[in-house]
Amino acid sequence: MIEIKSTSQIHQEVNDYKIYLVQLLTGMKVNKLENGILAVYERPADFSEEFDPARLQIFYIKISDYQDLMKEIELAVDGFIRDVEKLQQDPFLTEQDLLATDENKNEIVELSNQVLAFENQLKAYKELENQYKELKEKLFAAMYENSVKKWTTNNGVQITMVEPIESTTTIVSEFDEKTFEKENKELYNKYLVEKEETKSGKKGYVRITLPKE
Repeated sequence: MIEIKSTSQIHQEVNDYKIYLVQLLTGMKVNKLENGILAVYERPADFSEEFDPARLQIFYIKISDYQDLMKEIELAVDGFIRDVEKLQQDPFLTEQDLLATDENKNEIVELSNQVLAFENQLKAYKELENQYKELKEKLFAAMYENSVKKWTTNNGVQITMVEPIESTTTIVSEFDEKTFEKENKELYNKYLVEKEETKSGKKGYVRITLPKE
C-alpha cells in the first residue's frame, strides 16, 4: 500500500509524520498488509505542478515496527465507535457530554472545568489591570500638567511622578559576519570552529481559547 502526501511541513524522521503514519497503518491493517510506503512531497511555494524528484521523500513502513502505535490507533477507533453509538441514542450530546460519560476521560472534564474557572478569573483580572494602567496614565498626565512631582495621600501612600526620557540615537559598530563570509570565504572557513550544540526541548502544555463574545 502506498500513501502519498503533499505538504509544506517537511521533517527528516518518519515518526514526525504521525498523522500520515496513522492513515497508512490503518489502511494496511484493514487490507491485511505487512508492508507499505509513505511518499511525502514537499509542496512548492508557488504550487508548481512540475514534478521535482529532489522534493520527494520515500519511507518504507513495516506494520510490525509500529505495534505501540497500532494499539493507540485501536483504542482511538474503539472510543470513536462508542461515541457514535451514544450519539445514535441521543443526537444532542455535546463533546463534553461524551467525555463525561467515558470513565477514562471523565478526569479531563473535571480538570477542564477547574482550569476554565481560573481562566475566567484571569480574564476579569486582566480587565482590571487594563483599567488600572489607564488610571495611572491619567494620573501621570494630571501630575505632569500641574508640575506635581510628588505628593502623599492622607493614609500615607506616597505617589511620585517619574518624568519621561526621550529616545536617543547613537552609532554602534558591529561585525558584519554574513558579508565577511561572502567576500572572504576561504579566510572565514579557516577560522570557523565546529562545536556540539544541544537545543533545549519544550514542555507540553494545553492552550485555552475562550469563546468570542
